[in-house]
Amino acid sequence: MSFSLGANWNSEKLVDYYYGISKERDPKVKASYQGKQSVNPYLRFALKHDLSEHWRVRVQVKRVFLAAGTTNSPLVKEDHVNTVFAGVTYDF
Repeated sequence: MSFSLGANWNSEKLVDYYYGISKERDPKVKASYQGKQSVNPYLRFALKHDLSEHWRVRVQVKRVFLAAGTTNSPLVKEDHVNTVFAGVTYDF
């Protein structure tokens, strides 16, 4: 079992590419938005169980808290992103 805290830095260019809105790209847009660099902290909880020498079951839950540089975009509805992973891995 493990628990981790961290942060992801997203450049202004990256945030603008995914969440920016430009009237030049889409003239039907009512308001434009240019993304800003963001530091998004996260919490992660992971479980790992060994089935054998090489096979493992893994479960991970992660929540990323989005900064204002991302959430101010009209394309973003929530201030966080949840990710859940469950699977079996084979380690060589």
